[in-house]
Order: sequence, then structure tokens, then C-alpha cells
Amino acid sequence: MRLVRYAAVLALACTVAVTSLPANAFPTKPAHARMLSDDGILETWGVGNRGGEVTIRSRDGRTHRFAVADAIVVDGTPVRCAYPPKPGQPRDPTACDFWPSTLQLGKTGVRVSYWRDATANADADRDVIVSLRTLH
Repeated sequence: MRLVRYAAVLALACTVAVTSLPANAFPTKPAHARMLSDDGILETWGVGNRGGEVTIRSRDGRTHRFAVADAIVVDGTPVRCAYPPKPGQPRDPTACDFWPSTLQLGKTGVRVSYWRDATANADADRDVIVSLRTLH
């Protein structure tokens, strides 16, 4: 009987943990979210465990943080990369399946298409990247 009680408590705890995740923990565009785009220089990239964050710097110097899924579409190709290779160095195949040669942190101009969930609290939770294109 005690084992059954423990199992029931564990099942309830797991259900509460999963249902208390924010709606965009595994990014799916909410019906009320708006689609937007922004241009800037790709500054940071950190993705792992089903999600992460990318930052761009706009021409006026402001930075914009975005949430991303574990695979983001860059120039039409899905990219699954925890951290990008440093210039002149090979990518780490254990951390990065593919990295476009056209992308360099701090240098490459990009256009980000994203959706904004105005009901989320933090910028990185509110703005979720759908795709990223390099600007030539």
C-alpha cells in the first residue's frame, strides 16, 4: 500500500512539473502571437537541451535576445549547434552537427523572423525565432 501511495505522489508530481512549464518551453507559436522580423549583427549563440538563446545587435546598438529551439533554420537549412566554431577553427562535431560557413559571431548581418508572445515576461521568452537569414 505504501508503494502505491509513493507511486501516486510521484505521478502527481511529474504531472504538475510538466503542466507548469511555460507554453513556449518547446516553442509552438500561440494563436495570439504576432510574426515580426529584425535585422542586426549576430552576436551570441547558445543552444542546447531543446532550446537556447541567440542575440543580435541592431544598427542603433540595441541588443535583442531571442529564444530558439534546439534546431534553428538558417538560410533554409536546419542547424543544430550548441556553440559555433571560432573563426579559423573546425567545428566540434560532438557539439555542432553543422555550422554555415557564412555565419560569424560579431560580424555577420542577419534577418531574424520570429513570433512575439506579449503575454510572456522576459524578452527571451517572448520572442521566439522561426528562421534566420544571412544578409549579404
